[in-house]
Amino acid sequence: MPVTLKDIALECGLSKSTVSLALSDKPTRVAPQTQRRVREVAERLNYHSNQLAVGLATKRSKVVGMILGVDDLRNQYISETFMLISSGLRQMGYTLIYDTSLDMDNCIDGIARLLSFGIGGLIFGLLEPITPTPEFIQMIDYVYQTGLPVVFYSVCTLTKGRGSIVIDIDYEHGGYIATKHLTDLGHRCVGCVSGNLDYHVSADRLNGYKRALSEAGIPFDEELVYEGDYSMQSGYDALPYLLGQNVTAIFAFNDLMACGIYQAARNYNINIPHHISIVGFDNTYMNDVLSPPLTSVDIHAGENCKSIVDDLIEMIQHGVKELKVNQVKPNLIVRSSTRRFLQNQ
Repeated sequence: MPVTLKDIALECGLSKSTVSLALSDKPTRVAPQTQRRVREVAERLNYHSNQLAVGLATKRSKVVGMILGVDDLRNQYISETFMLISSGLRQMGYTLIYDTSLDMDNCIDGIARLLSFGIGGLIFGLLEPITPTPEFIQMIDYVYQTGLPVVFYSVCTLTKGRGSIVIDIDYEHGGYIATKHLTDLGHRCVGCVSGNLDYHVSADRLNGYKRALSEAGIPFDEELVYEGDYSMQSGYDALPYLLGQNVTAIFAFNDLMACGIYQAARNYNINIPHHISIVGFDNTYMNDVLSPPLTSVDIHAGENCKSIVDDLIEMIQHGVKELKVNQVKPNLIVRSSTRRFLQNQ
């Protein structure tokens, strides 16, 4: 079995992140004596890093790494974002490689693999927990210790005052305008299908949902919140539950879950929007071809991806000394999946 970073870390009594940095060719804050010890152990254990790094050494600044906190790129928003970034980098003469990780331990290995390809910059797309764990904080520190130019996508609170680019999407505003649209149409029993509420991207949308209800004089009812996982299946499963709560409208925290609701509605002979109004989130390319077309929150994926590409290349070529935050304000694209509530509908 090949020797891994974990094996070397156990032998040296160090963290995997420290071992990875000690073995990299980039300047780090790891003490020289520690670097020597790590390299001696790696040599003794016959550790071999990715040999492709040797062939890419002269192209270091033309390769960009991306770490994603997912295990499935079939999610339309994630795949669309990935393709837009990859295409933008390719047009500028850069190559994008990626790794996916669902936990902090694997994420360190993922970044180490990206480093072995000689990347000149990193796009960090893991979700930020509401209460960051020590492991997550260590992960952010590890990213900075690589010395790479980095763009954070969906991580904001732990990057203040550091030299990097942050794409800061106002998810709370997105949740607010989605729900306000439904209350403005006269809906008083508005359900929602959330994602994992331990993360900012979900909790912030829920806060926006609550704020819109409060402004409309509607008490928040936790029974109207179905916690999904951003998959189509969780949207499908949510519909019968929410119908049992007598909702007349649903705010889905992403378009994929909204698609699941559409699928379930067909099976239950529920007409959208005659029987129930639906709002999604992300405004992905499929929304115009759904029947009826889906009303959705637009977070400007095209502009965000262009900003990621432009800003990262600027950092790679010229460096950055201060934190730059690109704030994104979502807006609502109204289509035919919502209509005014009628008492006898």
